[in-house]
Amino acid sequence: MATQPAPPIRTWRNAQSLRGLHAYLPTTLLDGILVFNLFLVAIFFSRTFEFFPGGKSLVNTYMFASNAIFLVLAVMLHPTARNFIIAMATFIFIELMVFVLHFGLKFYAASLASFPGLFSCGLIAIYARQYPLDRAMRMIFAACFAYALTFLHFHYSIDAYQLAVARSHGLETGSSIMIAHGVEGTSVSDAAFRIAVSAIHLAFGFFYALEQYRARRSTTWLGITLFFGFCIAICDFRFMMAAILLTAVISFIPLSRATKLKAGMGFILVTLIGSAVLAIFSFNIYGVLQSDATGLVRYYEAEIAFDFIHAYPLLGTGLYGTADDLASVYGNSILAPSDIGYLGEFLQFGMLGLLLLLLCNMLVYRFVKSAGGRPDSDIVIGRTLTSLFLFVAIMQTTSTFLWEEGGALILALSIGYASRSVLSRRPRVRAAAARVPAGTKA
Repeated sequence: MATQPAPPIRTWRNAQSLRGLHAYLPTTLLDGILVFNLFLVAIFFSRTFEFFPGGKSLVNTYMFASNAIFLVLAVMLHPTARNFIIAMATFIFIELMVFVLHFGLKFYAASLASFPGLFSCGLIAIYARQYPLDRAMRMIFAACFAYALTFLHFHYSIDAYQLAVARSHGLETGSSIMIAHGVEGTSVSDAAFRIAVSAIHLAFGFFYALEQYRARRSTTWLGITLFFGFCIAICDFRFMMAAILLTAVISFIPLSRATKLKAGMGFILVTLIGSAVLAIFSFNIYGVLQSDATGLVRYYEAEIAFDFIHAYPLLGTGLYGTADDLASVYGNSILAPSDIGYLGEFLQFGMLGLLLLLLCNMLVYRFVKSAGGRPDSDIVIGRTLTSLFLFVAIMQTTSTFLWEEGGALILALSIGYASRSVLSRRPRVRAAAARVPAGTKA
């Protein structure tokens, strides 16, 4: 009896995700919601909501309502996401209560809305039930591209000096989008103001475009890579720029993805545990950076943090509600836990928080490691996620990147596509994709 011919192997040459640039446009309602929500996540972390109709309150209200709906759906329909959502929501609630109990300040339930990247896992989990990973990556890239255009618009249209004046006079509108260098950064005389950015969106767009170009040698993707590279070069965030450059160089080193991922996970282990040990012994590693303005700020922040870490080692000081609460507890407006990486996590969430953060990093590591062998993945996706993992590993040394900032998107993606039902079945891929001849270019 004649046997059926084996289906063609899905490689980057005949994968649906590489058929054409039109494939990066949302064509369904769920596509549109995903792109719009992830674009708003970028707007949230870059603080450009100040210049949108309705400002921060409207953006926050929409994101809170949207995330709440999809979180409820995910809890009902997605086993892996259910466990993660319940665990993280409980942990954040406990840390909010810890802050209230320690310092007798008001409880702010709205602080749960300060994690839009993290709680995007609900939307991504629902998306994963309908569409394969390669399609999700295309929609994420579309959101990143839209954000990059928005960043360029604000970069060249905003008068930084005028916003510095507004900030120095305590005006709200348009002032929080600016990040100041150094301890005296809020004075008008300080000309070193820069526009805040969502680092993960620029990094994702750059790495995705770079890997598309490496796989296809397309001039279109080369141009898109240079476009994201230009955005990164003018943003003036030196550590982020260095992290992206280093990760890009590593991506060209002829080592297996598994080796690079193990090195990245090892780096996370060493830096996380090392930061905890240094904090216990009050050794301020930022002392070597005192000659730099931002390094000096981090040195002062670490010195303040040590006292609170020693006083509240298990659960930390807790999660603060407002900037005023932060200033009243720590005695100044300088200290921002998000500026000092794992030390900031230790300060806010204690040893329990560091342990949970390590587990979250391991979840991302396992997802990225398995991504290359998924039926809904390809070489571009595997390489892109590997570079993102290494980038996030580096960024966590100086910011609370995996939870409270944009780096939470890779964690949300890991949770959304980690369902057994998704991993055990071949996701729905249009039959036409399998018929695309090998070597076809977009």
